[in-house]
Amino acid sequence: MDVDGKVVIVNGASSGIGRALAVELAKFGATVTICARRKDRLEQTLEEIKPYSPQSLCEGCDCTEEDQVRKTVKLVFDRFGRIDIMVNIAGLYEPKFVRDSVWQDYHRDMNVGFLGAVRFNQEVLPIMMKQNRGIILNMSSIIEHMRPLGLSAYAATKAAVYNYSDILHKEVKGYGIHVGVIEPVLVESEMTVTGRPVKSMEEIGQEIVQGSLENYVDFNSHMDMQAPEVSAREIIREGIEKERFEVYTGEPQIWTTYGLLMKMLPGLSRGFFSVMSALMSASEDSATVSKNTQPLSKPKSARKAQDPSKAMNMMFAFSRPAARVMKELYVSLDEGVNRSIYNFGKRLIPK
Repeated sequence: MDVDGKVVIVNGASSGIGRALAVELAKFGATVTICARRKDRLEQTLEEIKPYSPQSLCEGCDCTEEDQVRKTVKLVFDRFGRIDIMVNIAGLYEPKFVRDSVWQDYHRDMNVGFLGAVRFNQEVLPIMMKQNRGIILNMSSIIEHMRPLGLSAYAATKAAVYNYSDILHKEVKGYGIHVGVIEPVLVESEMTVTGRPVKSMEEIGQEIVQGSLENYVDFNSHMDMQAPEVSAREIIREGIEKERFEVYTGEPQIWTTYGLLMKMLPGLSRGFFSVMSALMSASEDSATVSKNTQPLSKPKSARKAQDPSKAMNMMFAFSRPAARVMKELYVSLDEGVNRSIYNFGKRLIPK
């Protein structure tokens, strides 16, 4: 689908990928309605959008509230007479071990990241089905395939989004509606950047074996992450213009390949992260390692000399071309099989 002239709703557009995507869509000629809970952030984003798309709107909307979702969709439809594209970005990211969690943690993540998308989709689907055309993109994550320690609520939410989107794709494809999932790795956003002082890789490594989950976000400070504007353009190209089901974006791209491998061989994920669990268990039983132990202070120059992040990012950059080829081969094969079966089946349907 060509973006120019289309009417789009972006849920979760106050920051990160959602904000960047809304601006890029406007640059491509779309009329965009941006919504999120933080109206002040939306108004700032709308100021960036207006020069490219004067008719675009911003609407404060909590996707956990059905009435607010219904009101937002009705506002857009009444104003423009159609809805061409729905993009659900809103989500939460709060690492926590299962043993430290309560059921409310899972409800909170699901209510925003999964059910928030469901609420919007339930409202736009009847409109798109009458139009016999539309695109719905829902935010999943490569984490859904990798399933690392401490992200059970997040991974469960993204798995729900993925499987729901897969079934919805099958149910509405025949009505001219395309449904896809966005699966980012690391993209600069409030979720991936802490604003705290950068910790050394040595400190982060010690925190991992001590069972601290702050390292998930602290580790990102050492990574060459992808700018949200780059991810936004990839989402437009792959998810909207090419109408692919799975849209992989973010850095390092080798992690996407790793996630796809774990998707095909889930035992790799269980084995790898079970070893990490055994390491954590051993550290808790050891008299020499304690959660209260602080790393010895070292001169800044010594920390810098031992910090492997530069070499790690060089390795990721070196592997990028091969990872990109492998990702493209996988997606092209998957999309080719899907479309070939669909097109062949349509020929068999009597007109």
